[in-house]
Amino acid sequence: MPDTASGVDPRPGRRLRARRADQGWSLSRLERETHYSRGYLSRVENGRQRMTEDLAQACDRALGADGELLAAVRSGLGQECPYPGKAPYSEETAQWFFGRDEAVGELLAEVRRQLLTGRGLYAVIAPSRAGKTSLLRAGLVPALRDLDGTPTVRVINPGPEPELPDERSDVLVVDQFEEVFTQCHCPKRRDAFVEGLCRRACSATFVVVGLRVDYLRQCLENPYLSPLLQEHTYLLPPMTDAQVRSVITGPADSVGLTVDPDLPDLILRDLRGRNGAVSLPLLAECLHRMWHNKRGQRLGLAEYNASGGVGSTENLTAVLVAMAFVLAQMERNHRSATTDSTSTSATL
Repeated sequence: MPDTASGVDPRPGRRLRARRADQGWSLSRLERETHYSRGYLSRVENGRQRMTEDLAQACDRALGADGELLAAVRSGLGQECPYPGKAPYSEETAQWFFGRDEAVGELLAEVRRQLLTGRGLYAVIAPSRAGKTSLLRAGLVPALRDLDGTPTVRVINPGPEPELPDERSDVLVVDQFEEVFTQCHCPKRRDAFVEGLCRRACSATFVVVGLRVDYLRQCLENPYLSPLLQEHTYLLPPMTDAQVRSVITGPADSVGLTVDPDLPDLILRDLRGRNGAVSLPLLAECLHRMWHNKRGQRLGLAEYNASGGVGSTENLTAVLVAMAFVLAQMERNHRSATTDSTSTSATL
């Protein structure tokens, strides 16, 4: 059964470790024979990363396992949903993160250059719903952990009480940096966090921040952040149609599902119907519902229609927002009426 902590079936990884031990092979030798990194192989063996069919075949060939590992992988196919829905992709679901190879490659190259100096700050800037969290947590961070020398990496969210970790790391990733403005309502705490972060970036830690573009002005007005942001920024581009198609088909392929050939174009047409922009959360939510509506090992028009399409989540969200507004207005009216009544009674 899949490991409840990571959502990954650990059995193929355990079988790989046992096969490797029987052969007396080190991870370094398996790396040379299969051309997969030691970090990746180690995560597979420890149940932190799912073993793909390609990896299973490579290991079967290298270890002379006669298809044993591939059979172990295929025995669990289709049991786990490869679309996270509302949740962003993470290190645990990185094997299903598709469509951002180019961006990950550019970020990784920049971080590798800066790691030579051991310090600096790099800002990944994009609009809301563009997939910054997934890019950092499921794209950049796993790629960093696979680098030779394995730099130490920490990931934090500022939250309402932003605080730097005591333990130093080679790379510190600050996801959703705009939370220092949206959630932290104490100016002193906010300023202390930002100043400490910038000092760390100027000493022995390379800092990567993910920032919503509509909070760039506040950052540029900060005397500590401004010079660092003007040095190194990466503007995350919108996904191309080909990249969106890979978001749809890649995870399905990895778990042995077949996607009807016309389905990606239909979803793309509906996604771009209103203003030409792709909302990745809407797409992820729709794909999650489709997987749960599937019959057999196929995703097609029937599953898409049963899920309500990419517009249903947006419509539901709009309804919920409207309901919340109405309820809040009713509450304000009630409070106002109660206050007026109390004042009248006191006057009388």
